[in-house]
Amino acid sequence: MKTLSYLQPDAATDMKIEYPWAVSKATGKVMDAACGPTWLQFLLEQKGLEVHSVDFIKEASQYPDKTERKNFQVHNLSEPLPEKYHNQFDTITIISSIEHMPDDVDIKAIRNLSACLKKGGSIIVSFPYGKKGWHTLGNNNELHFTDECIEEMIAINKKATRK
Repeated sequence: MKTLSYLQPDAATDMKIEYPWAVSKATGKVMDAACGPTWLQFLLEQKGLEVHSVDFIKEASQYPDKTERKNFQVHNLSEPLPEKYHNQFDTITIISSIEHMPDDVDIKAIRNLSACLKKGGSIIVSFPYGKKGWHTLGNNNELHFTDECIEEMIAINKKATRK
């Protein structure tokens, strides 16, 4: 059995909230977009879902314990995904990763991922928020989101869904 350390009570991460929530919402065929080298695909597969993961770094092809993922594709989400992914997914997850994308890339990513959804499908997006409305990443003090994060996500959604 894999040890999922980020789900432990002392883990300093929002993933212990985000992952169970995303797993509870995901249905059907799932794409885990901007997946990073995390356990979400494993958790979704434990639910019995078919999962395909996409990230722009090859290192994301492995779980944290270095075992290989099934159905992994290296891809930059600012570019359209291959045609074979279009209209294929019931759920697309973007968990704690959209905040790492440059301002213009997040909109392109949402548009490109939307093309991969089946009619009636859902994109599940989360981002770290923390108790103070913001938090830093590692030692580089990269600011993720402030209290304006909700307005930002609404603006991204509006821009991404315009025809």
